Amino acid sequence: MKVKKLVLLLPLACIIGCYSGSVKPLLSRPEFKAENEPIRTLRVLLITDDTYRKDEIEKFVSQCSRLVEMQVGMRLEIVDGYEIKWEDEIDDIVKMEIRVATDTWSKRDQFDIALTFVYFVHNIAGGKLPLGATDTFFWRYLFVRELDPYILLHELFHAFLFEKSHPKDWVMRGARPPYGNEWYWLTPEDRREVLRNKWRDFNVMPATGQEEEKKSRESWFYYKMGAAYLQKREFDQAILLFNKSLETNPTNAEAYISRGRGYYSRGEYDKSWEDIKKAQDLGYKIPTEFLCDLRRTSGRNR
Repeated sequence: MKVKKLVLLLPLACIIGCYSGSVKPLLSRPEFKAENEPIRTLRVLLITDDTYRKDEIEKFVSQCSRLVEMQVGMRLEIVDGYEIKWEDEIDDIVKMEIRVATDTWSKRDQFDIALTFVYFVHNIAGGKLPLGATDTFFWRYLFVRELDPYILLHELFHAFLFEKSHPKDWVMRGARPPYGNEWYWLTPEDRREVLRNKWRDFNVMPATGQEEEKKSRESWFYYKMGAAYLQKREFDQAILLFNKSLETNPTNAEAYISRGRGYYSRGEYDKSWEDIKKAQDLGYKIPTEFLCDLRRTSGRNR
């Protein structure tokens, strides 16, 4: 009889243990609700590639919005969307992030986060297939592989927790645990961190890690977007992004040479020469073919 009682109690103990340390038991408390005020509406740019139907996604986002609002007083509102046609990016999550950021750059003031629902196939170290992803620059470009609240909330809360390490027993662990769909609750500690960053400006890269490392990564991100525009021959936008890259890191030689190519394509040969010289001073080896073309076009012998 005692053994039978013990067996019956084990599932109950497991259920209690699963919820221990989360905010779920606190949701109805008046002081908890008061801390969530005022509500912040996160403007969502919805990006799809035909992996899921639009009505499926909208229903799913609404479900996740309720879970987020209960915990930290934020709701998700889809304000715009578009269907993306991938090229060679589908095998590389970093390329996908750059592509999405580039495609949405002109709309960056009109949304807070971009939710991309896509069946990506990129493998990370160890052969693991990620269920979701977040860019680690602006922390606003989110990728979701399956319509599972755990995955979306995992990536969404990264936009407010940034590079916080993953404890063993909370919602943001690296792999989805096999406990059904009840693992999207924050711990009280992580909720406080989210609330501290609740009103962050998504057009500004948050201060994370070492300052020099942050500048280097920020410069690289702008440079990669500029390179994408340069490839599309949208030279004005490319140069603006290279300017941003060099404002952040004036020693980025690749940004100088790429901006020089942009100026060259616009016929601004003096500016192109200036950038080429700066890149050379930083030790960058300029392709001979480009130097010959610039000399021939500008009529200079340098």
